[in-house]
Amino acid sequence: MGTGTQAKVIGPLTFTALETNSNIESYFELPNNTFGGANIPVAQTPVAFINVNVEPGQDVILRSTACWIATSSIFPKVDVLFKLWRGAPITGTLIASADDSADVERGAVTSFSHVDSGFTSAQTVTYVLTVEAPDPGNTANIVGALIITGFAQTLSSFFTLPQNTSGSVSIPITATGTPLAAITTEASPGLKFSLRAAVGWLVPSGSITPILFKIWRGAPNTGTLIYSALDSGESLYDYRKVTALAHVDSGFTASGPVTYTLTAELTKPGTAADVIGPLTFTAIPES
Repeated sequence: MGTGTQAKVIGPLTFTALETNSNIESYFELPNNTFGGANIPVAQTPVAFINVNVEPGQDVILRSTACWIATSSIFPKVDVLFKLWRGAPITGTLIASADDSADVERGAVTSFSHVDSGFTSAQTVTYVLTVEAPDPGNTANIVGALIITGFAQTLSSFFTLPQNTSGSVSIPITATGTPLAAITTEASPGLKFSLRAAVGWLVPSGSITPILFKIWRGAPNTGTLIYSALDSGESLYDYRKVTALAHVDSGFTASGPVTYTLTAELTKPGTAADVIGPLTFTAIPES
């Protein structure tokens, strides 16, 4: 690691261990799931797969995290494109993708999520994660950690883009805050909600562009701000970003509906950014 550098945690900070009633039934992780525990070239090949048993009406919550480094020239940047397939790559169905980039820092941790739904029969579904460097001449390696999880559960509410892939939309982020997604679920005394979001976004022009993501209980501004996180990108260089958010909301003393809203806003005058996908927002109940 570099010497003479400094960093500090400023929040948010969330760390969870799912209880057994969350029914995590399938996962893949590296045998040595640490930084430097692998050296897998990125070459549009499968790097992980899982099988998930699904019943009619259930949804499959999928999450992936990978640490990677650029192994070619990093000027102006190196992109890595993650793709999640239902079935085999290419011949199966592409259900989600995320494009992340790195420049002088050479490496990144890319986390994204998706909810697969619409199942009408009991079946075992195979999900495959592939990784590629889309720009000619650029190379990268997955160096660890690498994990993908999938579990089946009936969700009362979740949000994903109709086509939850990188480049499928272009939603401008504004200085006043752009609502990206809202979900409504049913709360009860003692219940907790594990809130997760994944947002793929792009800096089209300008300099370093910070984006402030917020999760509200209720409507933006008039509701209660329960979580926020700042991320940044830079045009021409580290300009494709994937931001993952996590929070646990608790303390409910009465039963009733609760709405969560995800927003994103520019914090620096004269900058611009767009959400390009994926965009996933979930609230998983935990008793």
